[in-house]
Amino acid sequence: MKSTIVFPYLLFFLTLSTIASLFITTLLIRFVVGMIAYYQFGEIDFSLNDVIYAAKVGIAGGIPLGIGASILANLKESKEKFPPPGS
Repeated sequence: MKSTIVFPYLLFFLTLSTIASLFITTLLIRFVVGMIAYYQFGEIDFSLNDVIYAAKVGIAGGIPLGIGASILANLKESKEKFPPPGS
């Protein structure tokens, strides 16, 4: 079996993409909540702490999700290469 170098790139890509998507999603949600507070109370409730919180959520959730997704993709690829006997 020829070894491939796809797995490290897939791991890196999936980890970065999940970190970015969680960061952007959290940041947008915090911003929308801040805008709702602006319409109700007259002041924006969005600060640098919200950006830092979004970065923490993105890193804390993105790393395990990216690693898990790449492991699942690797398992699926190896299952397709070597199907179980009798199937």
